[in-house]
Amino acid sequence: MNTIADDIKSGTFHSAYLVFGPESYLARYHKNRLIAALGGRDSMNFKSFSGKGIDVHELIDLAEMMPLFADHRLILIEDSDLFESKNDSLIKYMEEIPESTVLLFVQESVDKRGRLYKAIQKNGVICECERQKSAYLEKFIAGYLNRAGKRITRYTLDLFLKQVGNDMELLAHEMDKLISYSEGRGVIEPEDVETVCTVNLESKIYHLTDAISSHDPNRTMKLYHELTEQEMVPMQILSGLVNQFRQLLRVKELSGRGMRSEEIAKKLKIHSYSAGIAVKQCRAFSRTELKSAVADCLKFEELFKNGRIDANTGLEMLLIRYSTSSSDAKPLFCEQI
Repeated sequence: MNTIADDIKSGTFHSAYLVFGPESYLARYHKNRLIAALGGRDSMNFKSFSGKGIDVHELIDLAEMMPLFADHRLILIEDSDLFESKNDSLIKYMEEIPESTVLLFVQESVDKRGRLYKAIQKNGVICECERQKSAYLEKFIAGYLNRAGKRITRYTLDLFLKQVGNDMELLAHEMDKLISYSEGRGVIEPEDVETVCTVNLESKIYHLTDAISSHDPNRTMKLYHELTEQEMVPMQILSGLVNQFRQLLRVKELSGRGMRSEEIAKKLKIHSYSAGIAVKQCRAFSRTELKSAVADCLKFEELFKNGRIDANTGLEMLLIRYSTSSSDAKPLFCEQI
């Protein structure tokens, strides 16, 4: 499969490229590399279009022009509605683009069933920038910090990923903060991460779940009120809790079969740090209680949607129930499972 990196290395370019996907850091990286390889934005052979309502005939007319004192003319089309339109002239033109012209489409998302997508797939290169797995992110973080003269331990790296998440744009932003904060030191410490790094939604829910599994109702309610003060609505918190309880139930089942946290992480496709924490948390609950917690959360959501319970009151009842209970306590909203 052809890639942008392969084409840049060989100096042989396709006539059309599509870069898209939720990982904006990678999309921008590939876009900028391709632009630089083809002469840069300041070149007289570079032109950009963006947004809705792009004149396709103007775009094609420009693409037909020979480059001046260069091998290629580059046309950048960003965040357009061309993938939603049924303009046959542009789709047909994908077969006719001169070898001296390169069209670079950059989108946040596209319909892979669309005709323009398929035309680029047939005649050019498609680069889908998806969220990256832990192994890739770990190398990215280590390399980013190393270029700034910083090192990070395994524990701190796991903590950083757990706290910030897997968005490379946000990871880079938070690493810049860490680099500045740790000026004069060569090693990023766990305290640095906890002090300056943004906590993502998943991490916030993790801390709440941790308080519940520690059977600490005071800490649980304190964290819950902190989340609501940050304008997180109860049903958003409930959604996170359902996912956490489901994961703990699955981890409980797998660890009961003798699986180690590393094997569980691979099986569930989660970070090893998350798996290790989940193994510890699930020990605080019986399998029956975890099943009851999931069922209670879903039943509470049903009652709320039917107008039979206040969201804040019901969620507080759930939090107190599972942060103070023993394994033989009955569910709040459901029959015993």
